[in-house]
Amino acid sequence: MIELTTRLVLQTLTPLVKSDPNRQTFRLISGTLVKRKVTDVVPALETTLSGITEVLESLVKSYKTKEGDFMGFQKEYGIQVGSPLVTRRLPYRALLMSRWVVRLLDRLLEGTRTWKEGD
Repeated sequence: MIELTTRLVLQTLTPLVKSDPNRQTFRLISGTLVKRKVTDVVPALETTLSGITEVLESLVKSYKTKEGDFMGFQKEYGIQVGSPLVTRRLPYRALLMSRWVVRLLDRLLEGTRTWKEGD
């Protein structure tokens, strides 16, 4: 998102460097609105965009490395990931089952209550 907006502003201001270099622009720096010329803002935006691009590339590279490590771990230990439909329902079913088991154990250990149909 930040890369997209920075690229869009840079594309808008770049032609103005040649046609109207003294044009005033406003830039928000650390919560303060600063009035600058186009010739001052464009190099700063280019630096910011290159920094953002480098960070994103390193994050993607790191993600791909971790994903490969994870896939190797899954293969090594025989871990299979189920379909999203199955994995979404399992916790709810486990929750229902655990409630039933807790109620049953509570009644068995207590010994004073009787088992009623529908509980």
